[in-house]
Amino acid sequence: RLMFVIGAVTAALTIPFALALPRTAISHARAEKGEWRTLLRNRNFVRLLVVTFLAYGCIQGPMALFPILIRAQGGGLEVVSEMWLLMIALELPLIFFFGKAVAWAGPRGVIAIGLLASAVRWIVSGFVDDLTVVAAAQLLHGAAVFGLILGAPLYVDLSVPASLRSTAQGLLAMVGIAFGGMLSNLAAGTLIEFYGATAPARFGGIGIGVLALALPLLLPRIDPAAAVANEKNAAPSSGR
Repeated sequence: RLMFVIGAVTAALTIPFALALPRTAISHARAEKGEWRTLLRNRNFVRLLVVTFLAYGCIQGPMALFPILIRAQGGGLEVVSEMWLLMIALELPLIFFFGKAVAWAGPRGVIAIGLLASAVRWIVSGFVDDLTVVAAAQLLHGAAVFGLILGAPLYVDLSVPASLRSTAQGLLAMVGIAFGGMLSNLAAGTLIEFYGATAPARFGGIGIGVLALALPLLLPRIDPAAAVANEKNAAPSSGR
């Protein structure tokens, strides 16, 4: 029970930092009534919705039911907890260098890194019986977080007008994490019932690997510097 108390206290301690964040002209931008419909005509945004829906559809189920896979391979709760420590070991330094990664690979490249890392992780988890090797593959969780949870929202910010960013981010979470994750959990449970505990990892790993290879065809490249420059040029006429 102590972990819930620690989680609550930690969340409460972040409140002053959130309130101290500076307010900018962009943070005050508001969309006009009905303006959200223009998002449906935004090619980059719609394609990103499809990519995130498919991505979370492949990985959320295997992630949620990962303890079942470990138990089927002979591991217990202590093995799962140790693997979770490995999962966050690479996540922290990758987040620290996120800006440099974007400058090097671009937003689409960062998303591709996350998809490829997820593919390797779940393919190894699904097809390898050695828990030591499976544990090593969990290090790639950090790269998956780095690519999807950070890369996709950045792609949104660079693709839509400032006044529509909050709406676009909400749609991204709803379509990807919510709908994609819900269907992924349903599919993972069905796969376990009919094909065994390793089936979600196998199908999910292969699926997200195909998505990673197809990403250049599905998602246009965005130049962050050009997107920021265009926004600055448009600010005087659209700012409120």
